[in-house]
Amino acid sequence: MDTYYVIKKAKDQITEIIRTKFPDADIEITAPPPELASDFAVPLFKLAKKYGKSPNHIHEEIESIFDKTGTLFDSVFFLAGYINFVLNQMEYFKYLARDALRLKNDFGKSNTGTGQSIVIDYSAPNIAKPFSIGHLRSTIIGQSLYNIFGFLGYAVTGINHLGDWGTQFGKLLYAFDNFRKKNKTEDPTIGELLDLYVLFHKKAEKEPELEDKARDYFMRLEKGDKECRKKWETFCKISLDEFKRVYTYLGGIRFDEYLGESFFFDKGQVILDEILSRRFCIFDSQEKYESFLNENGEIRSFLEKSIQSINISTPVFFLTDKGHTKAAGRISDNEKAAEFKALIDVKIKGQNKVLEKLRNITGDETQAKEILKQFESENIKSTVYWIETTGLTEKASGKISGEAQKKLQSQARCLASTGSFLYTEGDEDSGTETAKQENLLLVDLTDFGIDTPLLLQKKDGTTLYALRDLAAIKYRTDSYNPTQILYVVGSEQSLHFRQIFMVARLLGYETQCHHIDFGLYRFPEGKMSTRKGRIILLENILNEAVEKALEIIKDREIPENEKKEIARIVGIGSIKYTDLSQERRKEIVFDWAKMLNMDGNSAPYLQYTYVRIVSILNKAGTDPFSHSFETEVELTDKEHKLIMSLSRFPEILEAAARTYAPHIISGYLYSLSQDFNNFYNSTSVIRTEEADLRTARLLLCRITSIVIKNGLMLLGIEVPNRM
Repeated sequence: MDTYYVIKKAKDQITEIIRTKFPDADIEITAPPPELASDFAVPLFKLAKKYGKSPNHIHEEIESIFDKTGTLFDSVFFLAGYINFVLNQMEYFKYLARDALRLKNDFGKSNTGTGQSIVIDYSAPNIAKPFSIGHLRSTIIGQSLYNIFGFLGYAVTGINHLGDWGTQFGKLLYAFDNFRKKNKTEDPTIGELLDLYVLFHKKAEKEPELEDKARDYFMRLEKGDKECRKKWETFCKISLDEFKRVYTYLGGIRFDEYLGESFFFDKGQVILDEILSRRFCIFDSQEKYESFLNENGEIRSFLEKSIQSINISTPVFFLTDKGHTKAAGRISDNEKAAEFKALIDVKIKGQNKVLEKLRNITGDETQAKEILKQFESENIKSTVYWIETTGLTEKASGKISGEAQKKLQSQARCLASTGSFLYTEGDEDSGTETAKQENLLLVDLTDFGIDTPLLLQKKDGTTLYALRDLAAIKYRTDSYNPTQILYVVGSEQSLHFRQIFMVARLLGYETQCHHIDFGLYRFPEGKMSTRKGRIILLENILNEAVEKALEIIKDREIPENEKKEIARIVGIGSIKYTDLSQERRKEIVFDWAKMLNMDGNSAPYLQYTYVRIVSILNKAGTDPFSHSFETEVELTDKEHKLIMSLSRFPEILEAAARTYAPHIISGYLYSLSQDFNNFYNSTSVIRTEEADLRTARLLLCRITSIVIKNGLMLLGIEVPNRM
């Protein structure tokens, strides 16, 4: 498909003209102010600085070699540091007409993404909860990005990462078994599941022990208990059927895969093993490490003596300067902070002595470091404690009391640090009769500008959703080999995604991952809460939008069935457009009057403009695409402005994809519709007597209708044929 659009041709010609005189020029082509009789402008300040000349002198040199022959331009002129290029308007329009005639309804498409694939994770509603307005933004922003990238030639995979796993299902299963009426044998509705979930939390406020019972239920589910599993699968099926019904009503929503969090439950262990192998297993296996030491007796002997030579009882381990300084900074007592720092300094000095000796033995610094890391991992039983209470001196001398140990465990974070990973391994609770094994796993990201460690596994060995998100990155990378993975999730999850993306990079996953964050909806009713049952159901909002749209067109002479369909298209389109017309990081204030305004920046305004154009083309009775347009006509300023707006459509789509910003398309479509209506209100199209001029104007109508329809389609918004 040939997608070399006229606007690209014009900019390429500008670049070629300037580089004829300045071959290595860095050229920025901009749109001049609307009041200026110019079509493209290039600032000359950087060029002037680079070549040691004034901007006017640069312009004079470019103008001296400018020849309009074979170009789209008539002239150039200099103003306020810019060189301005003025188009041959008819030549530009003829090229635009050729583009439209060649591509017809595909106008705007490109091959930019050919050979590249993108995975988009969006919508992701929670199983056993009705589809609330809270998931609408992810759904329509994600679907719009899916549409945009697909239109630009990318291979796109849309994934609905359902929230179908976690401790909340322990709560629901407990509530289902204990709070549901025993005589109910039919499958529950999704509304009933929500009621049970809310009831559990109300009861748990007065009976905290219910939380432990819920954890037991979830543990049974994790271990594959048949009864729990069967009920959970029922909950999932009921929920997914409901979600698909809502997606159909919403219109234009599609997914290539429905893969919930549960799909990655058993795959998380692979990630854990990989992290732990990078933390502990410098050699591929313990056997290889032991074999290496057996073959290198001098190294084994030296390592066994190295701890005593450092003169501290706790083992040596790697700490970056930034890491241990930051740890010391968390101790409020200056004296204890200094003591902690001195202890670390001793360790680092000793560590450097060990490394120096190992370098001499092996002749290889990298191998020396790996050997020491492996040795230290064998000996770590307890690790650095940074605290704000007493006990540090006792810990440093290895004479810590049981009481101090108990205090440390309750008030300190116990971290064993090697490279970037933090791990607490089997710390014993000396304050109890029976030692309790703990398996807390965190990843320290301090050196990468993230102060909060990523928690992957709780002390009881239960894994968290962060681990399953890492497993999902691995699965998607292996399955689709994508250029990018996009996560369309609210801004409140920014820290989480910064953490998992960084850990993914540390694990060697090279796929670019991006968090496409967005703000929330704001309602007079306040913040939504599933636990308290205070949620706004999406279907209720959609129904209200359709009813309000129906009220607007109720007096039109249109059959009732068609009127209802138009109301659905306009009402639901108004909700989508209100969202997608704003920069996604902003909060959305729900305003019905603004949403359904037929004259302002709204879906109904754009839809009505499209309907108006369809009516014009139907009345004309001829297809302006039936033959090529190569004649000369005189264009008005409003017509030329509309031509320039239409030619920008391919670049608008590229910009929206590059910045993951559907609102760029919305803003463009509103501006284009204004340009068209200004043209239409000042010009007679159908009654134009001169045949060539009439054809030219009908061409403008036809191309505008295609651009509005395609642009709205990319936003997931349908267009009616009449309103």
